[in-house]
Order: sequence, then structure tokens, then C-alpha cells
Amino acid sequence: MSQMRFRLRWALTIFLIALVLRCVFLLEFQSVPLAQTPTMDMEYHHQWATAIAEGREFIDGAFFRAPLYPTFLGVVYAVFGDSFWTVRIIQALMGSLTAALVFLIGLRIFGRKEGIIAGLIVAASATLIFYDGQLLAPSLAILLNTIAIYFLLRAYDSNHAADFAVAGLALGLSMIVRPPVVLFAVVIGLWIIYRWRQSRTTSHWKPLVAFVCAVIIPIIPVTVHNYVESGEFVLIGTYSGMNAYIGNNLQSDGISAKIPGARNDWWGMMEDARLIAENDVGHSLSDAGLSNYWLGRTVDETVSNPGHFLKHLGRKLLILIQGIELSNNFDLYYFAHQSKLLKILMWPKGLFFPWGILFPLAVVGMVAAMRWRGGVQIPGLFLLASIPAIVLFFVTSRYRQPLIPELALFASFAVTHLIAMVRSKPWRKYVSYIVLFVLMVIVANLDIFGHAVDSKAQGHFTMASLHTRAGNSSEAEKFYRLSIGSDPTFAQAYNDLAQHLSAHGDYEQATKTMEKAVKLEPDNFVMQYNLGAMRLQNGDPASAIEPL
Repeated sequence: MSQMRFRLRWALTIFLIALVLRCVFLLEFQSVPLAQTPTMDMEYHHQWATAIAEGREFIDGAFFRAPLYPTFLGVVYAVFGDSFWTVRIIQALMGSLTAALVFLIGLRIFGRKEGIIAGLIVAASATLIFYDGQLLAPSLAILLNTIAIYFLLRAYDSNHAADFAVAGLALGLSMIVRPPVVLFAVVIGLWIIYRWRQSRTTSHWKPLVAFVCAVIIPIIPVTVHNYVESGEFVLIGTYSGMNAYIGNNLQSDGISAKIPGARNDWWGMMEDARLIAENDVGHSLSDAGLSNYWLGRTVDETVSNPGHFLKHLGRKLLILIQGIELSNNFDLYYFAHQSKLLKILMWPKGLFFPWGILFPLAVVGMVAAMRWRGGVQIPGLFLLASIPAIVLFFVTSRYRQPLIPELALFASFAVTHLIAMVRSKPWRKYVSYIVLFVLMVIVANLDIFGHAVDSKAQGHFTMASLHTRAGNSSEAEKFYRLSIGSDPTFAQAYNDLAQHLSAHGDYEQATKTMEKAVKLEPDNFVMQYNLGAMRLQNGDPASAIEPL
């Protein structure tokens, strides 16, 4: 079989396998409440996209978040209507194209077997399948990153400015989906300069200029929009300072998107973050000023507590390595395992499959490929640039998804390398690889921080919230009580159940339930306010104003 026919046949095969798996998941997922009612970040994206489709302003001022993914959703809504399923089908196609591109990349840098294995890993990755079905950015960001790497590999061989320009354009677009990829763009720029210095020819200036200009082009309209709307220079979005504080404050766990002293819901946290900042400085702040405030506070706490910062970075790096999939918007396993397919492809206990095997294999593959030259450097540089960009903020399953295609490439090389090792003689010289793999499997599958708690409290709570928004009163109450039954210390579940009971006129039970919430979190001023309001509704104005 010719090389061209082999490439086309296997690229199409892997694309179709990936698409079938994603369609099976979507069919199973369609009856899950999360599929009908977006929540947290998905709701934010949906509201923004709806505004774009209707031609109205969502929030005035500079962009708070990178705008390309909501814009993508808005265009889909404008053309096809605001059907979540249309978006999910398009994203399933995007994820399948990513798998096919990973095959082509693996074929180019390693060989046929490695390309097939890498493509199949991406095609069957449970978390990629799951996130392709959500109104979240990973599908678009990962596809753009993979396109960039594919064309960087072409450029490595051809040194054509056009290939560098396409790669740069893809990275520029990716930056206005997930800005931390800027670090990889900078690394590639330095890599191009290094190649130019090694060859000592003038021809490398053209690729560098083409790459840099192409990276900048998609960002310019975003920056101009921000300046016109706010009068301040904001490159992409104003959320970087707040995210830095969320991920590095002295109370941060490296996972939860929380600001100490602010409410837990999306809009409540945004309002409280501004109130806290403006009360501290004594005057109102612009959006950029708010971001600078939280960034400055992050720097101040880091400088004052360098030991804590370094320890926290180490903790987040270990969380990144750990195989368990952690989510801050909803319990990933709770909802993913409502699909029989993903129950098979993703394990939450013991061996945290697939990450708990994929990451160790990729580490072995990277070490084994160190002697390689050429295009293998590019996915390696992507990983080396992306991991610090993740760890500097906060680490959850969603934010480490862009690493999977590149990990799959090195894992595929590790698989073929280890098989060849077994067949070769003497095999003793490969013992170091076996030892490294075993050690990495142990580290990746240890639940060091106790995250693998077998509790469905968060999942039940999210279900209750979804049923509340859908108007399913009895189902909402059932799931609030299931949540409390799973975790009797879950104050927010008591709070929301109390609100639910109050809304349906059961003021006495609402008051008793809210008292339990306040007892669990006595410093939560929102819950204290709610308790006062419920005591007032319950005909007890005297106790409503009593200090707690």
C-alpha cells in the first residue's frame, strides 16, 4: 500500500471511530438533565452566544473572558438556531478531526504504528468524548492547537513561510479561546530563532516574521474592541488577575474556582470580587483595574509567603499528574458515568484510567525519544510550555485536556518501544524504562490528597439545581436531600434546600434547614442573611435581627 493511501485510509478510519464513539455518547447523554440545562461556565457561554446571535451586547466594557468560543457558539446559533445538539454534533466532528490529525502527526514524527495508536487513544479518550459534548472550550482549543502542531511539523521539513503562517494563525486563534497557549507561541518563536542561528542563513527571518504576524492577526480585533469599549489596554480578557488569585491565594486548594469571602455561584462571585476589591482600595475600579488589583494581591501574598507558594505549586503539579479527573463546575464522574460507554472508558477508583496510564506512558515515551531529533521536538515543547501555564493557575480535568493529544503521541512511542524491548536481547538495558513506568503509574494512581472520596453529594446537588431551574420541584427537593444524605456537612446543599422550601411556602422547615447551614458555615454572611429573611417569613421578627 502506498504511503498516501495508507494515510488517507487510516485517517478516515480513526475519524470514523472517533465520531461513532462520540455519537454513542451523545445518544446516551441526551436524557441527562445537564444536557438540557447548561450550568456555570456553560450557562455563561450560552448567554453570551445568545446575545451574539441576536446582535445585542452581552456585557459592556472589555471582554472578561477570551471571546472566540462564545463567538463560535453565537455563529452556530445564528445559522442553525440555539440547539445544543447542533453544537454537540459540530464539536463531535471537531474532536474526530483532532484524532485524525494526531494520527498524521504521529505518522510523521514516529511511524505508522505510533500514528495509529496515538490516533486511537485520542479517538477513545473518555474525557475528550465527554467535553466534546459540553458547551465548553476544549474542543475548539484542542483542534486549533493540533492544527498548529501539524503545520509546524510541515514547516520543520519545508521551512516555508506559508506553513509557519498557518501554524501561527491557528495559535493566535487558540489564544483567544484559551490565552495560556501564549507561552507555547513564545517558545516556538524562540525555537525558530534558535534554528536560524544554527543555520546562519537569512531565510529563517521570513518564517519568524510570518509566524509572529499570523499569531498577532486574530488578537488585534479583540484588543481594539477592548480599548474602544473600556479606554484601556486589555490584550484579550480581564479575568487573568482574578484567575491568578483563585489559583494561588493562601486558602486555595488548586482546584476550586473560589475567592475567599465571595459567594460560590458565578454571578455572585463576580459581584463580590468587585465589592471586596473596591472596599479595599476605597474607590471604584475599571475592569482592567479590577484584574490588576487581584493580580497585585496575588503577587503580594506570593512575595510574603514564598514557601507556601512553592509548596502550593508542587501540590498543583501533583494534582496534574494524578489520574483522578477533578472538576470545579460539576462532578465529572457523576455525569459521565450516566453513559454506559464512558463507564467502560473512565475509571474513578484504584487505577484512574485513562490518565493514570496515559501520563506514565507519555513520560516513558518522552524519555525514550530524547535521542530523537526533528519534529518530535514540537509536541515536546508544547507539553513543556503548557504544563507550567496550567499549574500557575488552577488544575482541573477541563484545563488539562489540551495535553492529551501530545501525551498520546509520546505514549504511542512508549508502547512500541516497550514491545520492541521485550522482543530484543539483551532486554536488561531497558530495565530503567520499566522502573520509570512503574514509578509513574504508582504516583499517578495514588490518591495523595484524598480527592477520590466516594460521595455523590456534589453530583446530587448539581442535579437538584438543574431540576430547580427546569421547574421540577419534587425532583429538586429529592436530589437536595440525597446530597445532604451523601454529605451531612454540605452547607450549600442545606442553604439551597432551605431556599427551595421557602419558595414553596414551608417557612418553618426552611428556617430549620437554614439554621443547619449557618451552623456549618457561621462566617457565611449570605447564609446568615438568608436565615434572617426566613425567620422573618416564619413570623419571628425578633430572632431575625439577632446577631449569630
